[in-house]
Amino acid sequence: MAMVVRSAKYVEKEGKQGGNVYRMDQCRQHIQAYPRLINREPKPGQKKVREAFSYLIYRYESIITEDQHATWVNYAFTHRMKSRKGHYYFITGSQWYLHFNIPKYIKGLPLIDSAPV
Repeated sequence: MAMVVRSAKYVEKEGKQGGNVYRMDQCRQHIQAYPRLINREPKPGQKKVREAFSYLIYRYESIITEDQHATWVNYAFTHRMKSRKGHYYFITGSQWYLHFNIPKYIKGLPLIDSAPV
């Protein structure tokens, strides 16, 4: 709740109102956004997805062979994704690799190293 003091020339507020903090000091009135607490600790589901993402990027860049890379790149050139609005767009081979393997990694299923045919 803000305390409002009115005079003929100006209005002074002190306190919190509408997501802002009004305060007075020797330099007159200041308005700041109310500080909101942000939980920096990710949720367990988000931790699993982050772990899967980092492991699969490492795997795509250093473990799978050049032939397997080529199959993902070819798959990316021949297949499109559909957006929620119905527009089609292309994504890269590494994005397709992640698209197929993140759910499998989270569920503990075997990963797909070569692109589907």
